[in-house]
Amino acid sequence: MLVRSISGLLIIIFFLTLYYFKLDYFLIGLIYLFVFYDLYKSKILSLFQLIFFFPIVFFLIILSNIIQIDKLSLILIIILFFYSLIFKYLLNLCFLLLLIFYLFILYSLNQTNNEYFYGIIILSFINDSSAYLFGNYFKGPLIVPQISPKKTWSGTLLSFSLSFSILIYFGFEILFSIILSLSFFLSDIYFSFFKRKFSIKDFSNLIPGHGGILDRLDSIFIPSLILYFFLL
Repeated sequence: MLVRSISGLLIIIFFLTLYYFKLDYFLIGLIYLFVFYDLYKSKILSLFQLIFFFPIVFFLIILSNIIQIDKLSLILIIILFFYSLIFKYLLNLCFLLLLIFYLFILYSLNQTNNEYFYGIIILSFINDSSAYLFGNYFKGPLIVPQISPKKTWSGTLLSFSLSFSILIYFGFEILFSIILSLSFFLSDIYFSFFKRKFSIKDFSNLIPGHGGILDRLDSIFIPSLILYFFLL
């Protein structure tokens, strides 16, 4: 727990430093690089497959600056999300395509409003850390032990309340704050669902006590989509 807490605090300080010095592109580049490392380390993609995965992400970014694809992106994301849950044989493909859109959305969110971009990342850290600490302290019944064996009702409800309170404090509407706070949990569960299906504990060992960058940023997958389309 100590290693996890210290590394989590250092990550937050690192993100805040990059925000202060306006090193947005450096951060985006690091996230992309570490995501590719996670995919390779977890053996989800081979090095040969990564060669094709890498250009698709940047092609989508370039394309977004030429034509309007936001509505199309949202429709495709929703379809891929439900397909990955319904059709097990499409899980791997759908997850990778969703990951491409996820990286694209992170870039676009940063371009649209970099304060929201950093804010959603910091809030996810607070949400994850509070869920972990509250869950370990209060314990109690598990929510979905077959998918996430350590996620408790106590940790989830208290972290949800904390995230909701922070969003309300910064002036967001009640309904939007509820949806966004709940989406942290749903996003985390979705990534846990994927890891269980493919027998992956962590995407990599990049961050001590946390796993890989995808293990750290998994909870902002759905929130970043909601926030981005909310801004549009």
